[in-house]
Amino acid sequence: MNHPDFSELQEYAFLPRRNELERHLESCSQCRKTLEAIRAFDKILGGIQLETAPPGFTEKVMKRLRISETPTFIWSILQNLAPLFALLFVLATVYIFLRLTGVFEGSQMAQSVETTQTVYKTFANQLAKGISGLNTSLSKLLPFMFAKSSYGLTLFLILFFGAVALLDKFWFLPMMRKRL
Repeated sequence: MNHPDFSELQEYAFLPRRNELERHLESCSQCRKTLEAIRAFDKILGGIQLETAPPGFTEKVMKRLRISETPTFIWSILQNLAPLFALLFVLATVYIFLRLTGVFEGSQMAQSVETTQTVYKTFANQLAKGISGLNTSLSKLLPFMFAKSSYGLTLFLILFFGAVALLDKFWFLPMMRKRL
């Protein structure tokens, strides 16, 4: 047998098991010495005391790097929705894979997919009708948004996003800070 490399000896030092490496170690003094050196080095490393950071060290570093611990409201929402987006991505990938490989063809699953698609199409039609009705109501209620001049729409958007920004700063963020 050839001499084992350093990583094999290191693995053996921490997880000894009977195999041909052990038989080699019985006959090879050079490899035994290397193994003993690895174990001695590990013992020395185990005896070293770990240093601890002084109190407030993390806060000082974060402040110096200008990193805030409190995320914005929008980031909190996105952070909480990330698992949902990941699940949707995985499901879409599986669906596309199954569709491309032809697993759906001629199976009972294909029938349920067709039924589901019919339900979705009906739902989409009803949703489109609802949105159309909402647009009609909004055009009567807020005629400046649907005017040919863009000044009314621009003013509305500025006021709307300004109100959202003020709500985020003075209501949502303090509410999130109280939770943390």
